[in-house]
Amino acid sequence: MANITFDHLEGHDAQYAGTDGWTIKRRARVTGVTGTGAEKLYNAVFDTNMPDIGDAHPDIAGTYLRYINPIGIENDEVIVDLEYITLAGTDTEYQIGGSSSQEDSNLDSTGTEVEVEYTYPTDYKEASYQGFTDVQGAVFSKHVPEVTYTITKAESMTQAQVLALAKSYVGKVNQLGWDLDSSAEAGSWLCVGINGRKTTTSDMIVTYTFSWKPSFTRDSVTYPGWYTTVIYTDPNTGKPPEPATWGANTVKVLLPYETADFDNLDLDT
Repeated sequence: MANITFDHLEGHDAQYAGTDGWTIKRRARVTGVTGTGAEKLYNAVFDTNMPDIGDAHPDIAGTYLRYINPIGIENDEVIVDLEYITLAGTDTEYQIGGSSSQEDSNLDSTGTEVEVEYTYPTDYKEASYQGFTDVQGAVFSKHVPEVTYTITKAESMTQAQVLALAKSYVGKVNQLGWDLDSSAEAGSWLCVGINGRKTTTSDMIVTYTFSWKPSFTRDSVTYPGWYTTVIYTDPNTGKPPEPATWGANTVKVLLPYETADFDNLDLDT
């Protein structure tokens, strides 16, 4: 094992670029290196006391080793220049946005089922319909607001661990209030994505995306947004039957997603 001293004044340099962070150069003097030619450079770079690519700078948080440049001097001595950069995205970023999506509904803004009716004229061509009043449940499209919450942070994870997280949480709803929305009802947030990308450090930059939908009311009961309503459709009309004729199973409100504890993701740190 060679002897290494770091941060010699010559070759030590730094640049700060505001939001783009730091570029820092350190110089190490390595003595007692064995080998000849390129072997000596190799042994200096991979000495057990030399930092590895991706290691953090000892003093500047969020700055990581990107390049190692060995320079042979003479005999058993090698100069090694180390360049560190601020890794974009190491700070946790939170983004919140709103949009709307269309979905079918049969409820007005108060949660009341909408129905329409038509009375056939007495001279209607089909005698059996003359003077008959037909009442139908209505189905229509409406825009429903959705709030998207995106968190991007550096995680000390492997690619396999990010994949495991995605399998465990994507497509599931919150089982209770969580770090980023402590008062949320179960079933109001859906995890719609967990994506990771590898960086020059040992970290993964992981983006978590969640979608919130507002609650809705049916038959005086309020349900969190990711519950869904299933209604029997009359095959003859393509519409729900008249609400007054509905039985116990004509309409069902259910949560079609599994739940997960989003607090386990530690997204508030």
